[in-house]
Amino acid sequence: MSRLFFNGRFDPTPRIDIIANYSSGRGHDFHRYLLERSQNPTANDAQLERFYYTNQYGVRFRYKLNELIRVHIGLRASERKDARIKNNTTQFGFSVANIAGTGISAYGNYNLNRGDQSESNSLYASLSRSFGKVSWSGSYSNSFNGLRLDPLGQTPAFIHLDDLHSVSNDFFIVLNRALALSFQHEHTFGRRGGEDLFFVRLVLRM
Repeated sequence: MSRLFFNGRFDPTPRIDIIANYSSGRGHDFHRYLLERSQNPTANDAQLERFYYTNQYGVRFRYKLNELIRVHIGLRASERKDARIKNNTTQFGFSVANIAGTGISAYGNYNLNRGDQSESNSLYASLSRSFGKVSWSGSYSNSFNGLRLDPLGQTPAFIHLDDLHSVSNDFFIVLNRALALSFQHEHTFGRRGGEDLFFVRLVLRM
């Protein structure tokens, strides 16, 4: 969908890795792609935000404290040059694998958002564990930005859904080499009230 996308990684030492990325934003067919999905945005569509901007770029520095714990800091800028909008995000995060030998892994980040049209500061946290053929992950997030298009496909409007909280649980079940099931439940709540979303997917692997 983007005209240009770049993602590169450099490991200067065994404990440090640096990832840089660049996206040119919306491509020629982004209107058609977004139209049906943007009329009632949910937290699952958070990644659609990048199609609103003409440029997004950033860098992330990650440091491995030991075999199980990693911390990172990231810097990201988002621009829409035609509207003279520029937002900046500083992200602090961590990940921990196999907490206390339980097999549970944790990930979290906190975003400091500043700029002409930035959202409020946001928090994301998740836990996950594999039980063999069954894998589980749960997550929490406290804010979301969405996009909305009109049927004529004009420039999308940016929607701030501040004070929106989302809690989700995902289960992935391997039935055999060819079939798997995915179950997802997501509960969102805030000033707009509450909403529950359920997804069931049958995955056929060839």
